[in-house]
Amino acid sequence: MKVAEAIFLDSISCASEKFAPNCEIDGILLRKVMSLAYKGRNIIRMCVHLPRDSNAEKYAYDLEMVAHEIDILVYSEEDDKDGDQ
Repeated sequence: MKVAEAIFLDSISCASEKFAPNCEIDGILLRKVMSLAYKGRNIIRMCVHLPRDSNAEKYAYDLEMVAHEIDILVYSEEDDKDGDQ
């Protein structure tokens, strides 16, 4: 679970680095990323309450999928901008 958590936090960090200097970011895209960030945060919060002997693989997989969705959104926006130039 710790690896999935690190991957998720790295995705959030990359998204914030991409969006911070860019004032022209699409509001819909930003809301999607924020929604995914909250979804990931909720998955992490659920895992805190799991017993030690539980199998958290499902939650780790879900968290990795959220991170993947964030990466797709962030880098698809970057690819769109590169294609416009």
